[in-house]
Amino acid sequence: MQAISGVNLSIVLRSAISLTGALVLMGLTSARLMGVILVLISGGGCTADSVRTSGARLVARFAGPHRDTSGLAGETLNAIQTVQAFTLEELQSERYGQAVEGSFVAAVRRTRVRAMLTALGVALVFGGITFVLWLGARQVLAVP
Repeated sequence: MQAISGVNLSIVLRSAISLTGALVLMGLTSARLMGVILVLISGGGCTADSVRTSGARLVARFAGPHRDTSGLAGETLNAIQTVQAFTLEELQSERYGQAVEGSFVAAVRRTRVRAMLTALGVALVFGGITFVLWLGARQVLAVP
C-alpha cells in the first residue's frame, strides 16, 4: 500500500509541476493560446463528465435483465432435487441458455458503446490539439 501511494503521489506531483510550468511558459509566450487551452481543458472536463455519466446509463440500460447468469445457475443447482423431481431440466437448461445469450448480446452492445465514446473522446482531444496548433501557426505567420 505504501509503495503504491508513494508512486502515485510522485506521478501526481510530477504531472502538476509539469502542467504548471507548461502553463507559465505558454502564458509568457502567448496569453491568447494559453486562454484557449484553458477553455478547452475546462470544456473537455465537463464534456468528459457528461459523456461518462450518459455512457454509464447507456451501459446499464443495455445490460437489462441478463446481468446475473451465475445467479440463475446457482439458484437452479441449489434446487436441483426439485428441478429433477418435476423434470424441469430441459426448461432450466433453456432458461440458462437464453440468459447467457442475452448477456453476450448486452456485452457486445456495451463494448460498441464504449468504443464509440472512446473514439469521440480521441477525436475531441486531437481536434483541440489541431485547433491550438492552427491558431499558433496563424500567430507565427502574422508576425511582421
